[in-house]
Amino acid sequence: MNVEQGNDSGYPATPYLEERTFAFASRVVKLCHVLEGSGGATGRMLAAQLLRVGTSIGITVTESASAASRVEYVAGIASAGRLARETRYWLRLAVEADILREASLDGLLDEVGQIDVMLAETLKQNAGIGTI
Repeated sequence: MNVEQGNDSGYPATPYLEERTFAFASRVVKLCHVLEGSGGATGRMLAAQLLRVGTSIGITVTESASAASRVEYVAGIASAGRLARETRYWLRLAVEADILREASLDGLLDEVGQIDVMLAETLKQNAGIGTI
C-alpha cells in the first residue's frame, strides 16, 4: 500500500482508504434503509448496529489523519480496524439469522474484510505491529 504524506503533524494521510471507507459507509446506509423496512424488529436492531459501526470506520480513519501524536494516530487506525471487524460480525449475523441473504450484501463482507487488511497494513507501516 502506498501511503502519502498528509498533514502538518507528519502522520500519513490515507486518501485511498478514506475514499474506500466512505464508499463502504454509503453502501451500509443503503443496506440499513432496506433492512429497517423489511426485517421487522430484529432487522431494525441489526440495522441500527450496522449503521453505527459501518459508518464509523471511515470517519475514524479520516480523523486519525489529523492526529496530534503518533500514539493518537495509531489508536485511531486500530479503532477503525475494530469497527471493521464488528461490522463484519453484524453482517454475518444478519445472514446466519436469515434476515439477509449473503447475495443481497453485494460484496460488503468481502469489502469490509479488505478494509480490515488495509488498516492492519497501515498499522504495520506506522507502528511496527499488526494489531493493537
